[in-house]
Amino acid sequence: MSGGLPKGADITGELGLFLRELLAGGFTLPFHVVALGVNGALVLGRYDGEPGALRCAILVEHLPDGRFGTPVNIVVTDCRGQAARLMVSGDRTAASLH
Repeated sequence: MSGGLPKGADITGELGLFLRELLAGGFTLPFHVVALGVNGALVLGRYDGEPGALRCAILVEHLPDGRFGTPVNIVVTDCRGQAARLMVSGDRTAASLH
């Protein structure tokens, strides 16, 4: 059985760093971000604003037992169709661009 992260656990910190890296690497706002946990937990959001002052609107949220099962896969797309993936688990984080 997988572990889990409480709602809003370090996923937000990892995601914030990742979004800054994507902006620095040429991704363009707005972003659509989906986080999907192994337990079916799902959050879909839209990020807009200015680099350094991003706003997030949560469009869909489903958190069984109030948590993400790990690992959590996060996919980010920008307005030009570029995509990147971040995987967060209890002990490691990995990222890839597509």
